[in-house]
Amino acid sequence: MINGNLNKKTGKRDSPPFSYFSKHHDDAYKYGRTKDHAANQKMIANLAYADKNRSVDNRVGNTQEGDGWNFRGKGLIQLTGRENYTKANAYTLKYEKTDILKNPDIVSKDIKIAVLTSMAFFKWKGLIAESNGTPKTKKISEKVGNNVVDSHIQKQKAFSEYTSKIFKTSECDWKEIEIKTIGNRAPWMEIALNEARAMKGCYEGDEPMYTKAKSYLVYCKNNADPTDGENGPWCASYMNWCIGKTKNAKNKNQPYSHLKSAGSLAPINHDEYKNIPEPIYGCLVVYKATNGSGKGHTGFLYGKTKDGQYILLGGNQGDSIRFSSYGKSFTYNGVTKVLKGFYIPTDYENKDADKLRDGDIYESSAVVNKKYGIKPAPKKENKSN
Repeated sequence: MINGNLNKKTGKRDSPPFSYFSKHHDDAYKYGRTKDHAANQKMIANLAYADKNRSVDNRVGNTQEGDGWNFRGKGLIQLTGRENYTKANAYTLKYEKTDILKNPDIVSKDIKIAVLTSMAFFKWKGLIAESNGTPKTKKISEKVGNNVVDSHIQKQKAFSEYTSKIFKTSECDWKEIEIKTIGNRAPWMEIALNEARAMKGCYEGDEPMYTKAKSYLVYCKNNADPTDGENGPWCASYMNWCIGKTKNAKNKNQPYSHLKSAGSLAPINHDEYKNIPEPIYGCLVVYKATNGSGKGHTGFLYGKTKDGQYILLGGNQGDSIRFSSYGKSFTYNGVTKVLKGFYIPTDYENKDADKLRDGDIYESSAVVNKKYGIKPAPKKENKSN
């Protein structure tokens, strides 16, 4: 524990597994294996994994006596630490009525719990969307655990030679269907509508919306959880993700101009978008909070209501993808947001077909949601970002 194990391949010693014992030699000799006594595994775990004995960046929520041993690595991915067990516990309680905080050893004894906790870990870490379709395991392995004695290389080998073949991953129909724009209006709207149809109003905390919303945020380089009301609102990331799926024939089939940004106010001051004087079908409608927070809301214009409100197709509206109606301002959680303008990608040439017409006028946004099979919205519909 002090000097590290001898690496047979290199002939050198690896780094000690626990930094605590490299600085506390008395405890290392007291609790480690020697010629005079066996190792005291429980004390080793309690000392090595206690937050007070770890750097700030490596703390795992072990703040109580015995946490190190109780929440030591277990299960398929070696779930470690009270913090991770607490997150996984929400899923084991919901689906198996099992409290792993009260009975942490069950993670290593019950295969259902071992699998469920691993699936939960992949979900809250955003690894489901990131791992889909890739045969490379390095990035995923780095987010799951440390590279111990070339373990990441061994995991890649195991996946390539065994796991991928057993589960026939090359045949998995995971990819999104390529959407061909068949209309002559804003092409990103077909992609946005396809997402709305597929999600059916599913809430961001449930699957498949959680993984989808996470993928929108990751696309915009935001690693926050989509259920995080402060850092994870995803209205803008949904819109930019949709634009990112388009093909502009005049620019070598590259996507139309956009930012990989989760900020709803990004169109206001970035050259990737241009302001237009009148709203058109599919334009980005941007609202800004009046409290100076630098936050707001944005959505794609789908149409209008008979009383003149804008019907926006947006992400994070009622914690889901849905159609909602807005005037020139609206108030959510005591914060008023006002209309700042209408925007489209800089390289998109709006046409007569994009102008709003009689067929774009509806009784209400509820009518449109029903048309696309989207379940009714909750009373409060909008967060800020």
